Amino acid sequence: MSDQSQSLIVLDYRALKAKAIDQAKAIIDEALAQAALIAKVTAPEENARAFAAQKAVKVVLNEVERSRKEAKDPLTKMGRAIDALARDLSGDLQEEYNRLGRAIGDFAQAELARQRAAEAARLKGIQERERERERQVAEAETIEEQVAIRERAAEEERVLPPAPIPAPAFVKGQTVREDWEIVVVDIWALSRAFPQCVRIEPNLVEIRERLDLGMTLPGVQAEKVVKSGVRVGTGKAVDV
Repeated sequence: MSDQSQSLIVLDYRALKAKAIDQAKAIIDEALAQAALIAKVTAPEENARAFAAQKAVKVVLNEVERSRKEAKDPLTKMGRAIDALARDLSGDLQEEYNRLGRAIGDFAQAELARQRAAEAARLKGIQERERERERQVAEAETIEEQVAIRERAAEEERVLPPAPIPAPAFVKGQTVREDWEIVVVDIWALSRAFPQCVRIEPNLVEIRERLDLGMTLPGVQAEKVVKSGVRVGTGKAVDV
C-alpha cells in the first residue's frame, strides 16, 4: 500500500450528489469475505484469525468515516459561513420584527379585553332581566299572571336585538393568539409533580463508574459482558 490514497467518497457539486468510488465496493467485499470465514472462536489460532478479520473490517470502517468527514468538511464550513452571513443580514430585521410583534401583541391584548368586556356586559344584561322576571313572577298573585309574565319576557327576548360584540380590529393575514412565556425555575419540583413535562436521560458514563465500584443502582439492569475491539492506525485503505 502506497503512502498516498484517495477518499472512498467523491462529490458531484454540480448535481449536488455524493457517490462512492469504483474501488469502494471491492474493498468492502474483501473485508466482508474475510469476516465471513469466521463462524465462531474456540481456539487461540481461531482467535488470531478472527482478530485479523475484525481488524480488516475496522480499517475499512475507519476509512469510510474518514472519507465522510473529508467530503463533508467543505460543505460544513460553507454551511456555517452561510448561517453566519444570514444571521448578520437578518439581525436588525429580526429585532424590528420582534419589536413590532410586541407592539401588535399589546394592541391585540387590548382588543381581546374589549371583546371580553362586551361579552361580560351582554351576559350581565341577560342575568339582570332573568332576575327581574323571577321577581315579578314571585310577586304575581295568580298562576295566570305568572304565565303572562314569562310569556311577555320570552317575547321581549325574542324581539330584543342582541348586544353587539365588537370584532377585534385585525387585518387580513394577521395571526393573533394568546400564548405562554415559560421560564422553569425549579425543574425538579416540576418533575416530581408532572414527570411528563420534563425529559430525563441516563448518563451512561456515571452509571458505568458506579457499576465498576460494585454499586447497585435502582432502575438499572446491567450485565457484565466482554467486547472485542480493534485499535488501528491512521493508514488509509485505498492505494492510488
